[in-house]
Amino acid sequence: MTNSFVEYSESMQLVPSMKKLFKLFLCLSLLLIVLALPFTGYQSLMSDSGKFLSSAGASSAIIPYLLSYSEAREAFKEKLKTPPPKEPPVTPESPPEPPPKENPSPTAPTLDNEKLSWYFLKRGPGLVPNCPPEAKDLLKKYTAFYTGDTSEKIIYLTMDEGYENGYTPAILDNLKVNAVKVSFFITEHYLKSRPDLVKRMLEEGHLVLNHSVSHADGPDLTDDEFNNEIAGLASLYKEMTGMEMLRYYRPPSGYYSERTLYLSKKLGYKTIFWSFAYRDWEVDNQPSLASARKAILEGAHPGAIMLLHAVSKTNMELLDEVLKELKSQGYEFKLLTELP
Repeated sequence: MTNSFVEYSESMQLVPSMKKLFKLFLCLSLLLIVLALPFTGYQSLMSDSGKFLSSAGASSAIIPYLLSYSEAREAFKEKLKTPPPKEPPVTPESPPEPPPKENPSPTAPTLDNEKLSWYFLKRGPGLVPNCPPEAKDLLKKYTAFYTGDTSEKIIYLTMDEGYENGYTPAILDNLKVNAVKVSFFITEHYLKSRPDLVKRMLEEGHLVLNHSVSHADGPDLTDDEFNNEIAGLASLYKEMTGMEMLRYYRPPSGYYSERTLYLSKKLGYKTIFWSFAYRDWEVDNQPSLASARKAILEGAHPGAIMLLHAVSKTNMELLDEVLKELKSQGYEFKLLTELP
């Protein structure tokens, strides 16, 4: 009896061990199934695994996970069979174009370069001369002037200084006595040879303006040459005086074309012609005092831009008298910076 009880007790102690072994066996079987999926056929595997699981008493909840894994595996295999879509060839990007360089020296488009000579059409003493018909539209288009405010008795007195002939100091004396300010147009030669007189002009309130580097005829020059005639003088003026030259330009000898008017405007300049001038620049053939006095007084008119040459001995001797006479007639003298 005692031996039977002992045997029974020992057999009962083996039950838990058997259960542990069974669970271990079940887990190992499931692991083998998972590992075998890539190498076995779907039908046979699922049949065997189903039978095994059923015979093993495993939960049916495991089956959907196995099916999902198998379906994903098959979808992955199909995806491997399908060649990937071809990507469009990569075209190397072109390097960005550099921004255009600023061109400080403008170039004229295809414009008329017919060489024209400035003149004015007299209408009588004290009357505003007419503008040449070929220039009328050009003056408006390219900011050029031959008169100022013609509604008032104003004279804009200008003097051209290509070179010094010894008379400018006396001219400046007469201007100072009569409290008249003048717009002087100078060349590079004048600036280099008489910086003392340029300095005096500025100190006494006159304007010193651009008459080009070499007094060359504008239409005969290339675009670059024309630009350098103006910009070169302005650069030298700033170097010598420390000041910017105001942007008023008088064409040497009065020669111009539509192209040169365009270029001077692109450089920021106003082109200044005149409504009165007379033959005073020939130093060896000077007009008499009487004829010069008559020409100047009859040529004065409201808004006149008057041109005199400082190389003229006649102008130097006559200036004080005509300034006083014009003032007595009610004329006021202004600088070109006061143009309307």
